[in-house]
Amino acid sequence: MRKYLLIILVLVTYISYCQETTFKLMGKLTNATKSHKIFIVGSSTKFRDSILLNENNSFTYIGKLKNPGMIMLSTENSYFTPIWVNSGDVNILIKEDVFFNNGKQFSKFYLNIDSIQGHFETNTFQYIYKTRDRLSNKYQIKELNPNDSVMLQLSPIIVDFVEKNSNSFLSPFLTRMFSIPLQEKTRLLNLMKNNPNYSEKEFLVDEIEVKKSGVLEIGKVVENFKIKNIKGNSFELYSVKKPFILIHFWSSSCVPCRSQNPELVKIYSKYSSTKLEIVGVSVDISKPEWIKAVQNDKLPWINVSALKGFEDIVAKEYLIDKLGLPFSILLDSSYKVLKTGLVPLQLMEILEAK
Repeated sequence: MRKYLLIILVLVTYISYCQETTFKLMGKLTNATKSHKIFIVGSSTKFRDSILLNENNSFTYIGKLKNPGMIMLSTENSYFTPIWVNSGDVNILIKEDVFFNNGKQFSKFYLNIDSIQGHFETNTFQYIYKTRDRLSNKYQIKELNPNDSVMLQLSPIIVDFVEKNSNSFLSPFLTRMFSIPLQEKTRLLNLMKNNPNYSEKEFLVDEIEVKKSGVLEIGKVVENFKIKNIKGNSFELYSVKKPFILIHFWSSSCVPCRSQNPELVKIYSKYSSTKLEIVGVSVDISKPEWIKAVQNDKLPWINVSALKGFEDIVAKEYLIDKLGLPFSILLDSSYKVLKTGLVPLQLMEILEAK
């Protein structure tokens, strides 16, 4: 009898975690701007939506995800900002803030979350990200990459949450997304052996494997590579001579990759003549699809591909099949790794600071 009760309990738990997460956003854009829409993008490329703001700048949106997870919010004039959603209501107040770095104003607003109330995971996620932003602002003037200083103070918060909530969907996500020491990440992964967020745990296993390999260790000089450019000519990484070199892995079928391209193009047009070169490494297999995407997105930088998918020798060298797309590696003029996994906003901050 005990055996059957155990089986029933496991099945009920499994089914409960496989149910759709229905969330309801009730919010308001608190400052008067020229924006008229809220855009909602999920971590899945299939989840993209938008909603018009009411006359008083308020909005209500009901959405569904397969499981609890992160979504990104923006207006047509702001960068995306993340929140975490579970089943239930989320009350949120947001505003568009002017975004400065070293006294220079960015082209878009920063979408700031003034307040948010929801599931305890939603509130915890927001507290951690707010703490990260506060610490990053404190250290970014002193360092190119503030993660080390930030994580000295942020790691204990994340570790404490995971230890107390090892079966939370949020726990593997936080463990993977933040720069927790490798040994500690491995320990936390073992604590989460019964966690139902299998996809994040798989990503975490892959990340630990990549870090153990040391291939993307900060300060390491990357090896030269040869590959064909979009015209069919041979290209070598070491032929690029710029203060900053961004190796950007992407593909024509990757929606998050394509959505980043407009911001990367703006950054490139501003800095390519002085301090930045981008090497776009496509993991496409179809040359026509690759060329069409480059032409449609008007990508002006160096575009290369072996047209072998993730079996491409460059993609295999950096374990891109485990890290996912898009993925960027920022190098200095000596081809040393400065930072990995950048988004356009982080790249802009680094270039503005130097």
